Amino acid sequence: MPVDVIKEVAAACTKKRLQWEPDVIKTVTDDARQFGVAAAVKRHNRTSNSTEIPYTTVDNWLKHYQQHGKYFIPKKRGRHAILSCEEQSEVMDAAKKMRAAPVCKAITAGTFAAIARGVVARTRPGVLERNNGPFKMTCEWAKKILKKESWRPLGSTSDRVVPDSQIADHARLFFADLTSSAIPPPEMVFNLDEFCCLLGPNRKWSWHPASQRRTVPIRQTKEAFTSCVVSNAAGDLVMLQLIWEGHTSHVHANVQQEHPLIVQDHQPRSHYQNADTFARLAEAIIRHIDLMRTECPEMHALLIVDAAPQHGATKTFGEHNVRVVQIPKGQTHVFQPADQFIIRGLKAKASVAWDRFVEDTFASNISDVAIADINIQSKPILRQRMYSFLASAVDDLGQQCVLKSWEATGIPRALWGDSPSIQPMIDAVEARLRDADEPCGQCECGTITPRICIRCEDYVCDCCYTDHKTAWCTDLP
Repeated sequence: MPVDVIKEVAAACTKKRLQWEPDVIKTVTDDARQFGVAAAVKRHNRTSNSTEIPYTTVDNWLKHYQQHGKYFIPKKRGRHAILSCEEQSEVMDAAKKMRAAPVCKAITAGTFAAIARGVVARTRPGVLERNNGPFKMTCEWAKKILKKESWRPLGSTSDRVVPDSQIADHARLFFADLTSSAIPPPEMVFNLDEFCCLLGPNRKWSWHPASQRRTVPIRQTKEAFTSCVVSNAAGDLVMLQLIWEGHTSHVHANVQQEHPLIVQDHQPRSHYQNADTFARLAEAIIRHIDLMRTECPEMHALLIVDAAPQHGATKTFGEHNVRVVQIPKGQTHVFQPADQFIIRGLKAKASVAWDRFVEDTFASNISDVAIADINIQSKPILRQRMYSFLASAVDDLGQQCVLKSWEATGIPRALWGDSPSIQPMIDAVEARLRDADEPCGQCECGTITPRICIRCEDYVCDCCYTDHKTAWCTDLP
């Protein structure tokens, strides 16, 4: 076959399929209904500057209209969309309304995916993966849809910058303080820390239309609570104190079955912890310690706290043989077990519970009713929901998460010599300090490394060290 013929065949095979606009299809089909296919084709090709329409194409459009009673809709090439046009329009409208509602003011990718799953579960439940269907609709899928709709993510960042040398200096003092007295068993070493939760999906990360102002929206009235989580080095969540804003216990969440680890508290002026709520928490911790001392009443206990002002009144712990060690200021991100994975895990699990609630609400109600139910302003109902979200998070948080949080601080290794399953943060800090102090050289492969071969005293990286001894080490016997 000649070369020019082969090129023509290849060009014809790679030619893109023509895509006709819906308005053009409607106009030409109406002309074909009134004047015939040939006249409609002739009129369009004569008056339009676009590509000529073949006779067979218009004939197929007319047959489709006569058989189905509606205009032909061109098929899109590629993978079929999960949501239909009506479903995607409903989901996007619901996301905009939820973001504008006073309780939400934020839409995460997980919440958007939950809305979509709820809408599809109401209209086409058989296509969901949990019902043996092909569609799962994950957060990654939700991010792609939001990007296509010109929504952009917003987030909060941390500006905490502490020099490695300062962390290393505080580490020596902190670990020396921990081991300066009798060391109790892991189940008698405790840590506590507070974190705040807003009711509803008002979180750090949110998606918003790109045309709107690029700031994280802040609600005028924040219905929230502060929770203080207490854990021990054995990997157990001991208790969580929930603090509501109010003068009496009437502000507590009314639940049918209270979680055994959640203790509700309140204070009149705000939901943040103060000296009074911390004193009541201290009494609860002491009662827990006394129960564990039934077999050995003289057993020591150790409590690790940060330098928050409300933690200053620790005299009660000293009276009950509980030694209190304070984490140095500005170092909680390294030495606070709760700040490693525990609080992060609780908030992530609570977010999953919220998304599950959104999905179920949209699955059982039309969008307007679901949005009204989600954004209800009744404070007792909001507190009851958030209590259930946190209780679900406590149940889902595994013991390994708590253990790794303690191991990441290096406390178990300092107290009992345990080998951690993950690298403590202080080890990474010390490694960076060693790398900064040691001179560096270039390996034969071009990598800059501080490692020196003890035989030939050449710089060699870890990847090349094995081959170096047999390939170019200049001190071979």
